[in-house]
Amino acid sequence: MTTREQIFSCPSMPTPDAGNIPATSVKVFVIDDEASVCGALRESFATSGECVLVGEATCASDAQTRVGEAAPDVILLRDDLPGMSGLQLTRALMLRRPVPIIIMADLNGADCDTAFECLRSGALDIISRDSKDLASSETISRITAIARGAGKRSSEDDRADTQTITVLHQAGLLVLVAGKGALNSALRLLSSDVLPSALPVLLAVDFAPSLFGAFVTWLDETLEQGARKVNLTTAAPLIAGGVNVANAASMPRLVTGENGSVCVAGMPDLPAGLAPASMGSSAFDILLMSAPPEMAKALLVVLFGHMGKGGAAGLLAVRRAGGQTLLEQPPFCPFATSAQVALMTEAGQGVGSVAELAAMISTEGR
Repeated sequence: MTTREQIFSCPSMPTPDAGNIPATSVKVFVIDDEASVCGALRESFATSGECVLVGEATCASDAQTRVGEAAPDVILLRDDLPGMSGLQLTRALMLRRPVPIIIMADLNGADCDTAFECLRSGALDIISRDSKDLASSETISRITAIARGAGKRSSEDDRADTQTITVLHQAGLLVLVAGKGALNSALRLLSSDVLPSALPVLLAVDFAPSLFGAFVTWLDETLEQGARKVNLTTAAPLIAGGVNVANAASMPRLVTGENGSVCVAGMPDLPAGLAPASMGSSAFDILLMSAPPEMAKALLVVLFGHMGKGGAAGLLAVRRAGGQTLLEQPPFCPFATSAQVALMTEAGQGVGSVAELAAMISTEGR
């Protein structure tokens, strides 16, 4: 059977009666060609009671037709879907009518490159396709958090007026805050060739700890300048040349090293039994607020539009301390709320698209 025949000969799955779906349940549409995956999710949803399966599709063409009919809160999509891949379908769905997408990937496979490219194209998170992982309470919590968080986004009419600045003074560290949905914006800025080569760059992201290492490897291969994980144990000074990457789930904080150098260390004395990931995107605020006063004055922070309000309070704190703050507006992510929160508090001195922010940074120190 040819690829075209595979795409246009997919079986359709019945859609549950909308009248039987509890109003508080998260409506999930699953796109995967393996029945065992859909079966595992169906059982997991029935056990948790928080999600309900409103539709299934085994290929892209069937999915594009039925997603609109099912009106899901979130889509679970296999990354290496046969025929039209999960990456191609992610791009198609985000162009036609954006719906929160979570990528299901084989995390024990050779690589997760396609899954990360899906995030770059607008997907919000990655989960394991393993049946045991799909049945876990952690996976259900991540699915519901994404769906409900995306549903809280502000409308176009609710956005505050923007303001811009064009002159920045020389900074000692560029911090890029990119939560869920902001990877595309961060990569466009990092690939814009405007960042001063002598300026250390810290990229703060939000990944499950099990995915973080693979993400940094993919990022290192994707960016011309390369990327490396920040070692939170040794708290070595951040250096220019390549992107230093820290994961919010590890609760990083900014500290002063020898000779006044800027370092990133882990959070000490974390309460027993408290998983770092449970702190949510507030870890971005903790990172920015942890900067000592003199260091904060030398920061140039860019907050990209991402899900949740993480980073908005930290951005305001940096601005009040005398640092420089930039805010992406309008955001690439259609589910972003961080930008709206930061706008309301006037946390961003410079506000604009990624291209406009790049232009501001290119004049830094001139």
